[in-house]
Amino acid sequence: MSPEIEGGAGVRKLAYCAGGFSAAIFLAHFLLPARWVLPGALAAVVLALVTLLLLGQTRRRVMAALLSAAIGFGWYAAASALRLTPVQNVSGDVQTVTARVTEYPVAYARSYGLTALLTSPDVPNCKARLYVSDADAAALRPGDEITADVKFRPSTLRYGEETDAYISKGIYLIGSVRDKTLARTGVWSRSWLYWPKTVAQSLKTSAQAAFPADVLPFAQALMLGDKSALYAQDLDIPLSTTGIMHTVAVSGLHLAFLLGFLRLFIGNRRMTAIIGLPMMVVFVVMAGCDGRMKKRNYYTEFAEQLPDDCVILTAGFAKYRYNKLSLGDINGIPRVLDTGQCNDSYSLALTAMKLQDVFGLEGM
Repeated sequence: MSPEIEGGAGVRKLAYCAGGFSAAIFLAHFLLPARWVLPGALAAVVLALVTLLLLGQTRRRVMAALLSAAIGFGWYAAASALRLTPVQNVSGDVQTVTARVTEYPVAYARSYGLTALLTSPDVPNCKARLYVSDADAAALRPGDEITADVKFRPSTLRYGEETDAYISKGIYLIGSVRDKTLARTGVWSRSWLYWPKTVAQSLKTSAQAAFPADVLPFAQALMLGDKSALYAQDLDIPLSTTGIMHTVAVSGLHLAFLLGFLRLFIGNRRMTAIIGLPMMVVFVVMAGCDGRMKKRNYYTEFAEQLPDDCVILTAGFAKYRYNKLSLGDINGIPRVLDTGQCNDSYSLALTAMKLQDVFGLEGM
């Protein structure tokens, strides 16, 4: 079997596995009652064994999808048992807790929002969103250790209705801090690990000075992934209603904006690379095709406008236009890396995973 055919077969197998796993997560989260999740995993295993009666490639494909679905159901059940179930049992009474701040405070009209990792032995070790009215909260920084009297509730409920807006961000508890009880007790010994937060906050401050007030919420969302100003001005409501909230989601495009923003303020191409590359190496995925007519050259124009610090991962016929451009390289890495055609998305995912390993990242 040639390497191309063998690689294609591997991609199809992974596609069946990914489809089964994703379907199980969707069913467990949106459709099945919690008590049916583990039986769903068992049913998927039984059906996978039944597929042994089938013949040819169909047997392997169906078995791969069903076994992956069983893993998905089991994964969801384990995650719920480790995270969701403990927070449901947290007392609704006021209790004194210790925590470590993980994000810069978000200022609201009459309070501040703090994202913190709970470190008290008598509460689950998870992230919580704390709302505090004390003005001292504004001075807190990621890595600061605090203590406060807090009344908790699960983050799965909002105004009496179920929501996954918080748990999708890894926040499992919402807490109201009693007045005058918040106190900073010290600094975590490894607070230097939060240096990316410090860089992002510095960029946010620069953006506030550079952009007009009416543009600032969108600029921060596009470049930094910070949508707090959008929420504060209720701009997320019309964006969600019209179905264009995705335009301010963090993606490779917006990471490219970030390095472009760095170069705008630094002014020197080499210095931008020195500062930007240690923070992140930007790989922009471009999948799609320019039109036949010469004026339909969106991808070519986009490739020309990307900052010089970006590497383009291609998947599509668009590359046959912009790979003729003199885009150069970054420390020997060509700025255009061909990963296949539009249907070769797995190649992009595999490349991203390899890059994650090379750069020692937790996620990508």
